[in-house]
Amino acid sequence: SLGLRWPEGGTRTAWRQAVLVPLATLILLGAWFFLLEPLPGTDVRLGGLSEEVQGPPGAGVDAARLFLLLLGFMIQGGVEELVVRGYIYRVLKERWAWWVAAVASSLLFAALHAANPDFSWVAMLNTFLAGVLLALLVERSGSLWSATLAHGVWNFAVACLASLPISGVRTFRLLDLSVQGPEALTGGGFGPEGSLLLSLMALPVAAVLWPRRPSSLESPPEDKTRQAAL
Repeated sequence: SLGLRWPEGGTRTAWRQAVLVPLATLILLGAWFFLLEPLPGTDVRLGGLSEEVQGPPGAGVDAARLFLLLLGFMIQGGVEELVVRGYIYRVLKERWAWWVAAVASSLLFAALHAANPDFSWVAMLNTFLAGVLLALLVERSGSLWSATLAHGVWNFAVACLASLPISGVRTFRLLDLSVQGPEALTGGGFGPEGSLLLSLMALPVAAVLWPRRPSSLESPPEDKTRQAAL
């Protein structure tokens, strides 16, 4: 009932989402860079591999480190999804309409990031919008699977591949990439999630993900049958 199951459509749908959701997440991040570059006063520069990768101990260790970071971000994203979308969102849905529950749980999700470095009102807005998008993924599929994939891959791609702050935090990075310009556009020390450009990009994504019919984190059919029998 918390969403720890395959999405509607079963294993085949889950594997399809395992490819499409990370790909769509990477495309969204790439589109942010593409739209940011021509804006007045902004500059995106790629200087090759970062110093952390070029130095010791070597490519094998760096690849292992990236894999462990990907695994760590997937676990971290999965835990956040379990708590916010799996439990809190589901509990609120029992009392309110699903979209009201999505808004309320997303406000809490944004508030949980308020202590991060370089937090701003734009970061608050974007973290809220991210919560709404993740709730839409859950609502469409009835599972935490796609939301966990999107959450974990986004954090890993921003922090380790694009080498930018993720919610104000920096970690081991693959590329030596810098983004210069007004903080309202680049996100400054908070990373892309502090960018108004990303806010505008989130709106059409939400329109695409908006569920065509109510779904969601209800008890599986076998649980309902058991409850009816009792």
